[in-house]
Amino acid sequence: MWEVEIISNKVLKYSPNYNDIVNYNFDEDDFVSQRIINYYQEYLFGNIYKPQLKKIKVFDKIVWEYIKNDQFYQYVQYYLKELELSNSDLDYYEHLDRNLEKLYKDFDKNSLKKVVSTKWL
Repeated sequence: MWEVEIISNKVLKYSPNYNDIVNYNFDEDDFVSQRIINYYQEYLFGNIYKPQLKKIKVFDKIVWEYIKNDQFYQYVQYYLKELELSNSDLDYYEHLDRNLEKLYKDFDKNSLKKVVSTKWL
């Protein structure tokens, strides 16, 4: 019992957005969000070894970005739905940790950054 509690505390230390993510309210028919959040929970408590803690932290940040950033949310939704429609044999949900990280990097690289003007008019 104590060992499970210690492991849970260690995992939660590297996933500061855990409560926001697992308590995220998504539409009942939002299959993509449901799969992402379920995978997130399984991933966190299935990767308890020290080398995985950095990956947990990265994955936590990406899933948090998914639920907080509407543009990234739409980007992921569109990409995964297009992939499903393509009748591809690829199961993109199998390795969501790596696949979402790739999508996030692509999104970040290709998205327009909000430009803040520092010049006084």
